[in-house]
Amino acid sequence: MSIKKSSESSPRLLLVVVLLLAVVLCCELVVTASEIEFYGPKKRVAIADVEVLAPGAPRGLANGIEEMLISSLHQSGRFIVLERSALEEILREQRLSLTGVIRPDTAAKVGELFGAQILVKTVVTGFAEEKIGTVQLGPLVVSIVRGYIAMDMRIFDANTGVIIESRKAESTITETGGGVLIRGGIIDFTISDYEKTPLGKATREVIDKLVDFIVSEVRPVPWQGRVAIAEPSKVYVNAGFDVGMQNNSYLEIFERGREIIDPSTGLSLGFQKTGIGVAIVEEVSEKYSVASLLAGSAGSDGDIVEFVRAESVTGIIEKYKAHRPDDNREVKDGERDPVLSKSIVVMIPETHIRRRVETRIPDPAAETEIIRVLVEHGFNVVDQIKVAEIRYTEMAFAAIHDVRNAISLARQFDADMIIIGEALSEWVEDIHNMVSCRARVEARIIDMNTGRILAADGVEGSALDVSEGIASKKALRAASTMLANYFVDQLFAQQPDEYVVMEQIEVLITGLSSYRQLMEFEEALEQIDGIAEVHRQSYAGGIARFTLRSSVTAREITDALFRWAFDSFDLDVTYFSSSKIELEAM
Repeated sequence: MSIKKSSESSPRLLLVVVLLLAVVLCCELVVTASEIEFYGPKKRVAIADVEVLAPGAPRGLANGIEEMLISSLHQSGRFIVLERSALEEILREQRLSLTGVIRPDTAAKVGELFGAQILVKTVVTGFAEEKIGTVQLGPLVVSIVRGYIAMDMRIFDANTGVIIESRKAESTITETGGGVLIRGGIIDFTISDYEKTPLGKATREVIDKLVDFIVSEVRPVPWQGRVAIAEPSKVYVNAGFDVGMQNNSYLEIFERGREIIDPSTGLSLGFQKTGIGVAIVEEVSEKYSVASLLAGSAGSDGDIVEFVRAESVTGIIEKYKAHRPDDNREVKDGERDPVLSKSIVVMIPETHIRRRVETRIPDPAAETEIIRVLVEHGFNVVDQIKVAEIRYTEMAFAAIHDVRNAISLARQFDADMIIIGEALSEWVEDIHNMVSCRARVEARIIDMNTGRILAADGVEGSALDVSEGIASKKALRAASTMLANYFVDQLFAQQPDEYVVMEQIEVLITGLSSYRQLMEFEEALEQIDGIAEVHRQSYAGGIARFTLRSSVTAREITDALFRWAFDSFDLDVTYFSSSKIELEAM
């Protein structure tokens, strides 16, 4: 009898086990913020205005959800949430808004202005609180209330404006009794028992889901800070005890390069970023830290630093010990890089505009900053005092847009290259006791021996200060630092033979009666000592054009050709200058 009972109960037991297993497998695995591993300093998060698209939602809902989100992020212990009051002034200064649609360039500008790594945008897409019935509790009739809320969240990388991830979360809570206090269509988030209501509980549940989502998605993003001051062997970083920085933390240093602009939309996509070194934090203050360089370069003011886990740092150190980050060409021990032997003159006249009144700046910040970066990298730069005498002359302004005038200007200083351009700063707005300024610096590098433009670019910057003069100089310096670092990269990228002193000379010969005479003349050019390259540009109707790269002058080439014994024709010189020779075959 007992055997029979056992055999009958076995299927039931098996069914219970199967059902329990199915329930376990069907349940969603939820990982909360407290269960996710946390390391490194706290990341800075900016919260965009909560947008409410749900029909029928009362006023005040957006502000209440924003406060709940900020509070939950603070309580997670993983973020520095940038205070709204601090953001508002700078947003007005930049004429930006965190309301409505967030574009990539807006998100990237937020990262630039506030040092934020993450920008969070939340949209309320669903909202409802309704009475769905009643229940008799003794002598009382109590309402059954259902609260529902749905939100969409997008997380942006505030350095690039790229969306990291997006998520939708919703919750429905049904309870007996209670509801949100709404007066005149305005929701009251100040009442202490709001979160005890069905709608309040649903809102809290959604907020918790979204905070867990933020923690999970931004965990792989390394903490970032900025270099406040760069010295040869150490860097001062804009992070201290306030973000949880600790001694013996490792930081990788990245050179911040040119702004990347989408050619289709014209929007900013962020900035170039090149690894240049690694440092270890040895001193931590409340607002900043000091890190000593372990390998590579300390970079420049405004460069980027990223937190590196200890188990990864050995390989990074070896990488920078084996590679010179600002020069991909090998230079033998004891030899000086050819580019560093060249002298450079820098001339950037500067104008500041306040309410359409132009003022020329006697001590230009852009020029000074570019010189500083060049000198730090070992370049030979002409003394700025010598340049001051002609910086605002007609000759200097003519040279800004004309290569030949620029070359003539460089020869006055016996320079091999000239960096020439112009800088403009402008008052934007007064904000309480602060002044906001914008600046743009445009310049190009010209090789005076060849007339070739080695690099050219224009960069913008912005700054805020109590003094308009200081704000304008800060903006100019920010733009000039990026421009100078770009120029340094371009100079080091040149091939060594491009720094052999060569003249580019144009040769025009007329009166050639046959292709044979053309070949005879070209062979003569190739045999003249000092001519490194002969490029035939065109030949038609007995007229040929050549471009020469030569270490000898146009006059010496002219003399050599005049004395040359050609087999099938004689040669006469009709014109020559420092860069052009004109000849006639007879």
